[in-house]
Amino acid sequence: SRIYDAEKNFSQTFDSRIYDAEKNLSQTFDSRIYDAEKNLSQTFDSRIYDAEKNLSQTFDSRIYDAEKNLSQTFDSRIYDAEKNLSQSFDNRVWKAELYLKKEILARIWLLNRMLANIENSQNHKDKLSTTSIYGANFYEDNQYGSFMSAIEVLKYLIPIYNPSSIVDFGCGTGTWLAAAKQINRDIQVTGVDGDYVDRNMLMVKKEEFLARDLTENLDLHKKFDMVISLEVAEHLNEKYADTFIDTLCRHSDIVLFSAAHVGQGGDGHVNEQPISYWVEKFEKRGYIWNDIRNEFKDNYNIEQWYKDNISIFIKNR
Repeated sequence: SRIYDAEKNFSQTFDSRIYDAEKNLSQTFDSRIYDAEKNLSQTFDSRIYDAEKNLSQTFDSRIYDAEKNLSQTFDSRIYDAEKNLSQSFDNRVWKAELYLKKEILARIWLLNRMLANIENSQNHKDKLSTTSIYGANFYEDNQYGSFMSAIEVLKYLIPIYNPSSIVDFGCGTGTWLAAAKQINRDIQVTGVDGDYVDRNMLMVKKEEFLARDLTENLDLHKKFDMVISLEVAEHLNEKYADTFIDTLCRHSDIVLFSAAHVGQGGDGHVNEQPISYWVEKFEKRGYIWNDIRNEFKDNYNIEQWYKDNISIFIKNR
């Protein structure tokens, strides 16, 4: 009985202690697991929150930068487009205004000259306009632009070369010679061209004009300080090109020359050539080419064909 009671008490004590130990251990494990899960959850939540926050900030920053760059790119392209469009319109309007101004001044010029010469020239003009492409209408259309171009070119060249005498082969109505006299009235001028030129349209004295055939080998038995021949050579058949250059070189050591380039187009052009074609011919005769086109390229008072083709040839002494 005592042994039984002892075993029973011992068993109850162990069971109670084991139960309490298991209970305490379970509570400890549960508490530690709960704390671990809680800490792990908080850690994960914090890391996920930070990751989401950083990712959101990164995306927001990249999206902002992309939008900013895209906006700047668009703004820049729109600005450039507006600027180019504005410049294009401004340039076209400016050129149109310049063209209209020249046309108006040319018409006023022509009207003044027609009024001054109407009684003496009308019958002769009518005859010329039906018999030659170089009649009154041809010269009327070109006279003002030619004269203004001559003023701009010669006011640059005359102080450099200081010519006291000038001859113009293919002078037309003498616009370039008149411009030379305008710059220096003491310059002696001679104009040479076909008999088709209307004497009443001359801008030089009639005695300063000589009617000659430019296809012939001409000799005026005089040397001049400067020869001018501008936009003439292309009107002569190529078989006369060497003869014409001989005529120019025979009369001066300084030749102001231009001729229409290939594709330029114009009335009566039968021998359009690149400038190298004419340079070679002058060089064979001992002349040095001076390309002066850059001096006039931005001068809008000069007709484009002069700016494209004009040169000075000087005898190599």
